[in-house]
Amino acid sequence: MSKCNNLGGRIFGDEYIPLDDEHKKILLFSHDLSMTGAPLVLVRLAEEVRKQGYVPVIVSLKDGPVRSYIISKEICVIICGSISNDALLDTACTAFDMIVVNT
Repeated sequence: MSKCNNLGGRIFGDEYIPLDDEHKKILLFSHDLSMTGAPLVLVRLAEEVRKQGYVPVIVSLKDGPVRSYIISKEICVIICGSISNDALLDTACTAFDMIVVNT
């Protein structure tokens, strides 16, 4: 998905995002990808929505050990240092059908 490039940061697994508009896309925000409660809950949510036919994309402020697991489940991960820029917010609002913020 070329619009994900507007989110900035490093993109892993963008090949798992269909280019068509037929698939509903869900953007999931996390503060980091550590092996702690909130990030792990977000990963489980991503797995479940993927099973339901949605396309999850996880954006995190910090990289961590959970990233490799997420990618192994064919879910895109974007690591960006900040979520407070207009390009990111514009892309999030136009390229995704739902946004979930988790801390």
